[in-house]
Amino acid sequence: MSEHAPILIVDDNPSNIQILGNTLRMNDLSFEFALSGEAALGWLQKQRFDVVLLDLMMPNMDGFETLSEIRSNPDWQDISVIFLTAKTDFNALIKGFDGGAQDYITKPFNSKELISRVRAHMGLSAHQNLLKTFNTRLEHQVEARTQELEQAMKNAKALNDSLANLISNIPGAVFRGTLGDGLVMHYLSTQFEQLSGYSTDEVLGAAPAFGELIDEDLSKMRDAIEDQLSRNLSRFNVRVRICRRDGEVIWISMRGSCQASGGAASHYDLEGVMYDITPEIAMEERLMAASIQAADRERNFFARELHDGVQQSLAMVALSLQGLEVEGLSDRNQEKFHEAIDMLNKSIKEVRDISHRLAPKSVSDLGLVSALRELVDRQNMANGTHFELQENVGDRRFLPAVELNLYRIVQESFTNIRKYASASQVHLQVFVRDQLLTLMVEDDGIGFDKSEVMERYRGFGLVGMERRATSLDGVFELNTMPTKGTQILVEVPIEPHIADA
Repeated sequence: MSEHAPILIVDDNPSNIQILGNTLRMNDLSFEFALSGEAALGWLQKQRFDVVLLDLMMPNMDGFETLSEIRSNPDWQDISVIFLTAKTDFNALIKGFDGGAQDYITKPFNSKELISRVRAHMGLSAHQNLLKTFNTRLEHQVEARTQELEQAMKNAKALNDSLANLISNIPGAVFRGTLGDGLVMHYLSTQFEQLSGYSTDEVLGAAPAFGELIDEDLSKMRDAIEDQLSRNLSRFNVRVRICRRDGEVIWISMRGSCQASGGAASHYDLEGVMYDITPEIAMEERLMAASIQAADRERNFFARELHDGVQQSLAMVALSLQGLEVEGLSDRNQEKFHEAIDMLNKSIKEVRDISHRLAPKSVSDLGLVSALRELVDRQNMANGTHFELQENVGDRRFLPAVELNLYRIVQESFTNIRKYASASQVHLQVFVRDQLLTLMVEDDGIGFDKSEVMERYRGFGLVGMERRATSLDGVFELNTMPTKGTQILVEVPIEPHIADA
């Protein structure tokens, strides 16, 4: 007998066991035997068998009862049971198969048939054992993967909870969106509702609902992003206005990262944070207004000093010199004397012009349009550029701060045009429409790269002009391109700035 006997013979007749055993031994097959059903069950509890050769007709516990016990044990389900029966016992044959046997052998035994069937069932048992081992291993792997997946899900939930907690503590609304023809938001944190009064469901998705909230400043946002990307920078920071659900217009800062979208041209993927900066903007505007007022007061001071001091002193000197007797002087000295008088008169005129530019009395005395018409006339006295004024304001007056600041914006823009634009035509328009006082200066000059000038130089007095406009709760826009001329547009609400009658 080998250490592992894959076959168990169960028969109460020793002669049958001897015959079966000799046949199996001659074919190098090891076996164990039991003389009763009880003894067979005892063997099965101690050892693993591939095939059981089971006699059906045994005293006490017969083969049918033994077969029933074998099939009721889950650990023995894959054991092949071949029952032994007489050729004519068809009822026993049917009952054996109904009880769970896989095959049968008739008595008397045919050796070749016996070995053939036993080997077939041993092979089937080996495959079943292999499949069982594979299934067990697969179940363990599935269980391990399930545990890993559950752990990964727990980790992901913990990470999401941590991220959600982090986002909830950010003093602003986190966003992710795409800027194309409009601005479409794909994600907005819950802070957005507090910021705007709109729920996230109302502004998310394919419809450009969020883009409509900042429609007026959408081009400003696009310019800022395209400028950043043109300089190989992936960060952007832009201030835009948003109309809340309750109608209040607030300023928000949108900053984050940007990159060209993989889709259509001029589409950009954005993500970052937006937060309310209305108080900061209001503070900046107050500081700007105070700064401009201080600068204007200083201009007025120097204008008065020049007009009442230097200009008057020079005028007195000129009068005194003109009253001198010069007949006794040589011709050469008389010529020098008159040249000095002419230079003095020119200096008086220059001082008067400087005083007028610092604080033009025509603005406060005659009003905005008359002062601008006088400014245009003075510009046209110089050679080169032609200036013209169109207006529908007439004699209508506005608060002194409005008239002076708009005059300064035009004055600064005319200075820039003279210095840099190489323009042949300049159109100045001042008109009232839809409760707005609108000022527009257009030239046909060489234009310039707006982003370069605003970023690198902050020059041409553009910052000062914008500050003057915003100090009046107005809007300042600059549109220009190289070789395409320049347009400056200022819009100021009328109602808060109408002068008292």
